[in-house]
Amino acid sequence: MNAPETKVLERQVPQFLLRQQPARFGWWSDRSLMIVKGEETMTLDADDMRALARFVEGCNVEAQV
Repeated sequence: MNAPETKVLERQVPQFLLRQQPARFGWWSDRSLMIVKGEETMTLDADDMRALARFVEGCNVEAQV
């Protein structure tokens, strides 16, 4: 599972905001997303991702009000 790494220029983002470890992402045929960061692994299925999208959308609406 090789995901492209993102690079951020230090002069654009304060040092304390930079990610210490890049995350790796994998998309599986059963429509689940695996996220690996260091020793930690998380898998989100389609229902989890829909719930996450609703949560983020709700946060955006609250921020605009």
